[in-house]
Amino acid sequence: MYVGSLHPNISEEMLQAIFEPFGLIDAILLARDDFGRSKGYGFIQFASADDGKKAMEQLNNFELVQKPIKVSLYVEANDKSLYPGMVNHMITNLDNDELDRTGVNLGPSGKLALMAKLAEGTGLQVPQQTMDALSANGGNGSAPGAPVATQCFLLSNMFDLQEETRKDGTWVQDITDDVITECSKYGGIVHIHVDTESPDGNIYIKCPTIAVATAAMAALNGRFFAGKVIKANYIPISAYHMRFGDAVNCTELLEPSQ
Repeated sequence: MYVGSLHPNISEEMLQAIFEPFGLIDAILLARDDFGRSKGYGFIQFASADDGKKAMEQLNNFELVQKPIKVSLYVEANDKSLYPGMVNHMITNLDNDELDRTGVNLGPSGKLALMAKLAEGTGLQVPQQTMDALSANGGNGSAPGAPVATQCFLLSNMFDLQEETRKDGTWVQDITDDVITECSKYGGIVHIHVDTESPDGNIYIKCPTIAVATAAMAALNGRFFAGKVIKANYIPISAYHMRFGDAVNCTELLEPSQ
């Protein structure tokens, strides 16, 4: 698909952070001039056409950095040498008025989540009002029923605090090892925090990629653990890093202690 009307500071990494929650991406290409500056448009290829369609429906005409971006489908381009690295080389019909009308309003909370995503890795500080609003929406900043996938998620009902504190002092390490072992089946985790003051049995987790987090969440959400039903919810990575500063540079997969 074609993505246009982009702010010149938008990078490939930012585009991936925005579009990757909708599905697996095969390739991203941002058009640049001879000086390496963005031309304000680029190309994204999803592995699944259905995922690409969902992304277009949600993000076409979405206001990004005070400009509505344009997301649309393609036909084959004649000159395939223009876009090296793409599996299929495409060009959009920019005069398609019907595509201009396919935008769907993500709602205020969805926009806040995308704002947080854009701030990742840019050095920009997310306003405290934004972070408060994200927290008020269950930690993931999404409209109900439409969470925005990230590398980070929260597991609740993982332990009974009163019961665990009556046991020996190894329970935190034991449950940490259990979670690391289980998540390793889906790609592993790079950071974990067991909230030893949480009455809800909360455990915070960061995975190496969004795809790994999605797979782990799908496997864990609704499962029984220690007699309780696990609840899993995404957390914006910016909010996660604000809470756990040591997680910013975590890239190596964790191993259980034993």
